[in-house]
Amino acid sequence: MSRAQNNPRRRGKQSLSGGSSALGVRERLLAAGVEIVSEVGLDTGLGRLNFEEAIKRARVARATAYRQWSTKEAFGNAVLVELAKGLYLTSDFVAEVPAIIADMVGDGSALATPQGRRNLIVDLTRTLVKGDFESILQSPSWHLHTALSAASPSLTDPELRTSATAALHVSDQRRIEARAQLYGQFTAFAGYRLRAPLAGPSGFRQMSEAAGAAFTGFLIRAQYDTTVTAETMRLRAFGMSEPRQWSPQTFASTNGIFSYIEPDPGITWDQERISDLLLTDFTSLFHAPQL
Repeated sequence: MSRAQNNPRRRGKQSLSGGSSALGVRERLLAAGVEIVSEVGLDTGLGRLNFEEAIKRARVARATAYRQWSTKEAFGNAVLVELAKGLYLTSDFVAEVPAIIADMVGDGSALATPQGRRNLIVDLTRTLVKGDFESILQSPSWHLHTALSAASPSLTDPELRTSATAALHVSDQRRIEARAQLYGQFTAFAGYRLRAPLAGPSGFRQMSEAAGAAFTGFLIRAQYDTTVTAETMRLRAFGMSEPRQWSPQTFASTNGIFSYIEPDPGITWDQERISDLLLTDFTSLFHAPQL
């Protein structure tokens, strides 16, 4: 249940659309470089990044461009930093969450008993972490983030290296905060609470940090190992009375979430609460985090 999106192609085109007077020479060249890399992908983009092509796209004088960067390598390193600065991890999956929850809650009959509620909340968690992971796995921004994370330590210019790692850190912190807000929303809906001694926003942030680390590990492994997402285990897990299909990723992610939250004993699941929940607009309850 995290958020993840980036569009370096859009960033580059928007930067170049305003004409030579809209931006300085350096900014226009960087925007052209970002545009080129976004077209071919980062894995091959820096190696195929043609400084002359960037100069042509930026519509600047060649001599002026070379006064900014004397070599192709220096320009490529600067483009890498620009990519890191423009990286914003979001995910379209959050828009699907309200409909998924409404469909699985149905008429609310499962909420009437403790076991029914446990079955529903665990199954919801399994479904959401699966959908979130699949969305992220297909997201160009996550692949870009992984590639930038691998490439930035190799920058020879200390100032550029510091700028790149700082930009990646900012994108990570945004992602952590977004996921923390979503976990808080889900926990409130489920009638759960953070396990002591964690509490409040800082507790959900800690939960998000841990979940993000696990997600990243599975995302990297899923690039070469399809068994990560293969639902080969049919189990009654995490207190469910009914079996469900689990993959290594959904099992580990669900386990991680329930290690941080538990049913709130202060909440009474009477008919009034269930009726109120059924009247809830899940779209307003599960909204895009404000960052």
